[in-house]
Amino acid sequence: MDNKVIITVVLIFALVISLFGILSFQSGGLGNVGGVERNTISSTGSATITTSPDLVVVYFNAESTKSTAEAARDEVATKVANLKSNLNGIVDESDIESLSLNIYPNYNWESGRNEVTSYTATHSLKIQSKDFNEAGKIVDAGVDAGTLIQWINFELTKEHQNEVQKQAITEATKDAKSKAEAIAEGLGAKLGSVVSVNSNDGYYPPIYRLYESGVSADSAQKAATDISPRSLETTATISAVYKIR
Repeated sequence: MDNKVIITVVLIFALVISLFGILSFQSGGLGNVGGVERNTISSTGSATITTSPDLVVVYFNAESTKSTAEAARDEVATKVANLKSNLNGIVDESDIESLSLNIYPNYNWESGRNEVTSYTATHSLKIQSKDFNEAGKIVDAGVDAGTLIQWINFELTKEHQNEVQKQAITEATKDAKSKAEAIAEGLGAKLGSVVSVNSNDGYYPPIYRLYESGVSADSAQKAATDISPRSLETTATISAVYKIR
């Protein structure tokens, strides 16, 4: 092949490659770069809603250690049955929830031996009521049945929690949009449509007080009546990306 022909072919090929690169660069500039939409702004909004709890929840643990697993299980079952009986007229059966039931062996590791010495059974329950005045009666019922108080929570019912979460998310969304509008105004632009939104759903930290095992009935009753429910805070965070024009 003639040298002039080879040079001409190489030049044409180089020109095509260069032209393709220019077009690709321009196309990328008009759309997005590195997966990030051009001509957009990001903002984050947050909101905190303060509300009063409408539910008191008392957590109990029935426990027994005996020489056999059956004996430990039976004593725990008796304590739980007595607790439920004591709660008649105080809360509905639907307000009593079983959380866990465990039976495990206890070992003697002395002299390198793996000898079972006893068995422990535990049954955890939670009792809830919308009437805060019933907290003391619930504590009495548990202590009289021989169960231990783990803690007392002041919480929100599921319906109330959902309602407050929606309110927090709505307020956080408005806050994010307001900040985005301020950024756009500062840039001499106008806010366009939403490109994407991410939310950190509202939540509320429960207020609780932990009790030590073996608390006396008098101490438990006094503690239950001394606790005053405090306000709960439900928060939400919204991150939004908007187009600007």
